[in-house]
Amino acid sequence: MRRAARLYLTCVFLPLCAAAPAHARDSAAIGRADVPDIAPGEIIVTAQRRAESLQKVPLSVTVATAEALSERNFSDPAQLPLLVPSLQLTSFLAAPGATNFSVRGIGTASFSHLIEPTVATVIDGIVMSRPEMGVAEFSDLARVEVLNGPQGMLFGKNASAGLVNIVTNRPVIGRTEGVANVSYENVEAAGNAAYVKANATINLPLTDIAAARVTGFVSTHESLLGNKNPTGFKDFGRTQFGVRAKLLIDPGEGLSAYVSGDYTKSDGMGVGAYAPRSEGPALAGLHAAAGIVPSPSNLYNSVDAPTDLHYETAGVQAELAYAFPSGVTLTNIIGYRSYVSNHTIDLDLLQIDLLNTVAARLRFEQLTEELRIASPSGGDFQYQAGLFYYSGFAGRKDRIRGDIGMMGAPTPDGSATWLGLNARDDLHTRSYAAYAQGTYKLTDKLSLTAGGRVTRDDLHFLGTHDNDDIFITIAGDGPGASRYDRRQGKTNFSWRVSGQYAFTPVINGYVTVARGYKGPGYNLSWAGNPGGEAVGAETSMNYEAGFKTRLFGRLLFNVSAYWEEFSDFQVQSFKASGVPGVGSFIVQNAGKLRARGFEGNFSLEVTPEFTLSGAGAFNDAIYLSFPGAPCYVGQTAGQGCVGGVVDASGHRLVNAPRWSGNIAADYRKPLDSGLTLRAHADVFAQARINFSPNEDPNTVQPGYATVNASLAVSGRDDVWTLRAFCRNCFDKRFVTSIGGTVVGGAGDYGQSFAIDSFRSFGLALGLRY
Repeated sequence: MRRAARLYLTCVFLPLCAAAPAHARDSAAIGRADVPDIAPGEIIVTAQRRAESLQKVPLSVTVATAEALSERNFSDPAQLPLLVPSLQLTSFLAAPGATNFSVRGIGTASFSHLIEPTVATVIDGIVMSRPEMGVAEFSDLARVEVLNGPQGMLFGKNASAGLVNIVTNRPVIGRTEGVANVSYENVEAAGNAAYVKANATINLPLTDIAAARVTGFVSTHESLLGNKNPTGFKDFGRTQFGVRAKLLIDPGEGLSAYVSGDYTKSDGMGVGAYAPRSEGPALAGLHAAAGIVPSPSNLYNSVDAPTDLHYETAGVQAELAYAFPSGVTLTNIIGYRSYVSNHTIDLDLLQIDLLNTVAARLRFEQLTEELRIASPSGGDFQYQAGLFYYSGFAGRKDRIRGDIGMMGAPTPDGSATWLGLNARDDLHTRSYAAYAQGTYKLTDKLSLTAGGRVTRDDLHFLGTHDNDDIFITIAGDGPGASRYDRRQGKTNFSWRVSGQYAFTPVINGYVTVARGYKGPGYNLSWAGNPGGEAVGAETSMNYEAGFKTRLFGRLLFNVSAYWEEFSDFQVQSFKASGVPGVGSFIVQNAGKLRARGFEGNFSLEVTPEFTLSGAGAFNDAIYLSFPGAPCYVGQTAGQGCVGGVVDASGHRLVNAPRWSGNIAADYRKPLDSGLTLRAHADVFAQARINFSPNEDPNTVQPGYATVNASLAVSGRDDVWTLRAFCRNCFDKRFVTSIGGTVVGGAGDYGQSFAIDSFRSFGLALGLRY
């Protein structure tokens, strides 16, 4: 994979650089003048791979602007759901560091790396096969677009439920500028944890046709959780740093080119650390001995083995475009990305060795190539079409080992008491696609958009597992070494049709019907699992209607209603073995689900100085058919548990609040001295959620609301800004995941937290040259 990637990149990138060209006109650097009929105050998006007003896009889209993120001092992608109510973050202890999104409550509810994410992540035009490959600390950001519903037709892979489109700033020719930001905040977690962030960007004109832009960032936060074990692992904090360099060359005559590369390194568990939430009789004495009282507010564990995470991401991409005299643009974009991580977890959270080592090494690589042709904007007929190629590798090595509290003593049958496994799972994927979409203006008011995409996925899975000197005593000796070699392929046609009607120049209505697709995958080859058992593709149908309005020149109001159904939904469930009480978690096409509801956003300029804005969503998301959901520990037959499984049909989706929303107030007042005063306040609220499809009463996060506020003063032309802020000002605690502790019994659960789960106060300084 690496040799092929180097050869391919050399053959393609060198000609691109030698041609000395620049970036495509449908990129983030497009100005307002390039978009026909754009009104002051409207937001430009690329939700359909061309620049257009958000008010003219026949899709449900929510935009988090760089200014909105700055006002809240947000820089972590995990904070996006606080701005975008239709977006949720799905956390898994087995995949710390992964920013795995759900849209309308629908996401990939599995920790397997052999399954594609249901919500795609695109960064500067490159689709990520896994969100870990590029989603890190935000810096030099233009905006984040969250597209609800199936979006895979124009954006590549993995978008059967939605898409997060992250757009960074590109170089600007003819301008020298520098931007720097630094902030410090005190987070009231297990201790007073310091959170420090800094980033700097410089834009340099190289010639009259070229410019470069370089961004660097560093962030560090101390441990949010604590360890009561005096000899145990202590540092659950995290440090990240990264750099991104971009080159833009624009010689004119329709030719343009853009090249960029980035690297990020992260050390530390951060928000992936766990603490006991509740206890049953099996572990109660151990928690008490360590001085821990498990509860929803508990921030301490007593681990005696390392719990840590280290990962690196890197990538390079090049884009070459040529605009013909007719305005038709031909664009080629190629990108290579990689991700390598090592993590180890003391999964029992205790001061003795029950299951001290759950270690994994992951390596992901991908190469994407896309050739696209697009008509100019503004005509009666607009079109774009393209070819897409993806080659990817996802590899994982796992080692699991624990003493199950017996200190190596033999069991009555004479076998050792070690619990463990060695496993390796590698997946090679190739995907080919051809797509086209056209918009025809039938009348001055009525437009019709239609498009389709043919996708071919070919997968090759290689898996091994063995026990070496490690034995599984729950069901006797381990099964020994096994090897799996599996292949599968799938061809799919996805499509979208939209009708849009302009009732007035400022009121647009639309109806969209779309079919989404997510490719097949495999199960891990862990002991007890069917080795490399195939998981079929899933499909979705989305029916959506909405209005987008701009009234009185001051009010932007967008609202949509949707009905979305998934078939062959890829869901993690429990499969019993031949031994009573023993089984394994697998991914299977066992479910159908439905999400229906409303979502909207608004922005109101009350006065030139005062603005109100907000967004909200009501979402009724349930499993229509999910007969194989795992029972929770201690669930009885009277509660629906039969053979280790429960029928979850009719249950709400995991981590899918029935309603959520935010509202913000911003005040900006120029002062006579040339200074500007800024004030901001916002409230985010959501309804209760459950982290388990079986509606385990122990995995409920009650509804909550958080408040953020800031007060800032800026110098003339905003050359400097000093901001004082608080996040979660009233310290409303909430968790990002709840799960059984694996080694405990009934009632034993752990939990994890986010930075925003705690009150924090801080200062931020921004400089601009």
